[in-house]
Amino acid sequence: MCPEINGADNRCNETRIYTPPFDRPTARFTALPTAASGYTVATVTADYDGYKDTASDVHTVSPSTTITPNDEGEKIPGNPIIPPNTKLSDYLTKELSVDRINKIHLDLWWAGRPGNIHTLHAQKMMKRDITISENIELHLVWFDSTIFIKPLPAWILDYDFYQKHICSNEKLYLLANGWLVSYTKLVRYPSDFDIAMELKLLPSGMTWDSWCVLSYKLQKELNDDCTKVNKRYYYGELRLPRLNHIYRFLRGFSVYQNVYRQYDHFFSKNFAWLLLLVVYLSTILSALQVVIGIQDTSEKLMGFSYWVGLLSVALILFFVAVQLLLFIVIFVYHFAATVKNLEKEKMGWKLEPERVKSAILGRQFTSVKRTGPLPKGSRD
Repeated sequence: MCPEINGADNRCNETRIYTPPFDRPTARFTALPTAASGYTVATVTADYDGYKDTASDVHTVSPSTTITPNDEGEKIPGNPIIPPNTKLSDYLTKELSVDRINKIHLDLWWAGRPGNIHTLHAQKMMKRDITISENIELHLVWFDSTIFIKPLPAWILDYDFYQKHICSNEKLYLLANGWLVSYTKLVRYPSDFDIAMELKLLPSGMTWDSWCVLSYKLQKELNDDCTKVNKRYYYGELRLPRLNHIYRFLRGFSVYQNVYRQYDHFFSKNFAWLLLLVVYLSTILSALQVVIGIQDTSEKLMGFSYWVGLLSVALILFFVAVQLLLFIVIFVYHFAATVKNLEKEKMGWKLEPERVKSAILGRQFTSVKRTGPLPKGSRD
């Protein structure tokens, strides 16, 4: 993904001029008079290294994407609701910022794998419920059979808006690029596009032809250059329970996101293992009681009951041992695969002993020491 940086490489300190990672359409989105149908039309003509697409009515933008000004007089595609007295830069920062994930970047190996993003149709194949979340911190975060995905707004696909308000801010630029790259992996086939449009993950009026052109350009510009995306998007899907573990044990007993709103859900999910333990213990104690209580019966029945009781205890202990062994084997296999993948991608992941000690003592970290190589040009 991102090669190591050497001492002579000073590109991270260079002043860079950013441009949108996609081309300007030949006709921009413009709002029609209110007396009209409310729809606008744009034409896209693109020719990228042999990929030729010339289509009329590629973008048919619904009234929900009308361009309207905010308090600062700035025209915002998509007509988002911005609280009064809120600067546009603050709004964009809130919509794009993933600081809480980046704070635990070195620990994300525990929650997911680099670049691991399944297409939308694959999410359906895995019986996952795709849930819309407008919180970018939950984008591609999953638990149980639910995965959260943040829809793409109209403003992030508007060339002039992107150039003026996003390219001028390096942090926003890296964040927006990473978000767009994630969609090139979510939507790869017409079936994915149909799911995205059905769930309104893409702006209304988008067509498969226009998405192919846009996706091709985004992949060409961003996929092989980690200096143009935020480090959160080095990783793909992240497990919410693992994120909560990282925050709970390394960040002072807090949680990343609480998904339980009722006590019965919390206890049934986190303490179901107690029921299994009670069943095991009850079976063992009943068998031992039978063994100990055998006195006033025939010798053959006593012998039979005695060995049945011991066999019951032995079987329970055997199955417990098998379960523990199976868990250890699966854990070690996935841990080794994760480490191998991280080393292949040249990403840091190891925990410092001081961090583990501090977590055990309940102290929160204010600084993190990198133990792995720094991806070339990586930025927060």
